[in-house]
Amino acid sequence: MFKRKYLLFVLLCICMIFGVCENVCAASKVHPSIKGKHAIIMDADTGKIIYKKNAYSKCHNASTTKLMTAVVALEENKNLNKKIKISKYASSTIGVSINSRAGEKYYLKDMVNAMLIRSACDCAIAVAEGTCGNEKKFVKKMNKKCKEIGCKHTMFSTASGLRNGNAHYTTSYDLALITRYAYANKTIRKILSKKSYSFKSVSGRKCCVKNTNELLKSKKYKCVGKTGTGETAKYCFTGVYTYKKHTYVFNVLGSTNEEERWNDARKLIDACISYTDNLK
Repeated sequence: MFKRKYLLFVLLCICMIFGVCENVCAASKVHPSIKGKHAIIMDADTGKIIYKKNAYSKCHNASTTKLMTAVVALEENKNLNKKIKISKYASSTIGVSINSRAGEKYYLKDMVNAMLIRSACDCAIAVAEGTCGNEKKFVKKMNKKCKEIGCKHTMFSTASGLRNGNAHYTTSYDLALITRYAYANKTIRKILSKKSYSFKSVSGRKCCVKNTNELLKSKKYKCVGKTGTGETAKYCFTGVYTYKKHTYVFNVLGSTNEEERWNDARKLIDACISYTDNLK
């Protein structure tokens, strides 16, 4: 009789312990209501996935591609004061640009700033051509680097993120890996934190670019990141947010419009805050 009561007591204690553990685990889970098609939150230090929505499905990602463009450019060029000549192809590209002119020369550091801050496509192409001679060779290095950092479902065909008829895609998870790797680069991290940037061509033509990241204007949601907008990619954002010394990589891809993109991004940041506050 005593043994039976003892066993029941032990079982009751075990159930209570598991119940407490389950509640603690539940408290650490986050379930933001994201309208974008793909999203993820990753712990930047450990790589742990905290939240995901269609995170492993291939999708278009527009100008968020330029993070990998910047990575390759900075790793391949040790001299940031290298002069880059604008080709006719680069100057005539569609999309966002600094209205560069064929034959103009700019310093590499200024081109990288313009393509990350303003998302200038002409600058991305010029950087690719100035680094490898042509964009195709440069893109091969981009795809090689993607594989090196663990991206298994990413294939880029342009340095700008503009589609050219060839395969150009990633996943929310792979983009988080790219963002995490890019953020580790001190130069890229510094550039992404700028609200604006002014520079001149080698001949003295003035240019000024403003950051497309709306969250830089916010006190609560301030974070660095890169936007992307395209006909099939829709509205995208990938960023890095730090709260109470915890750093998270997050992104949302395929939001319907500008407002939805930033609403989704803020929800993901709120989830980072909630997750951190419930850590034991």
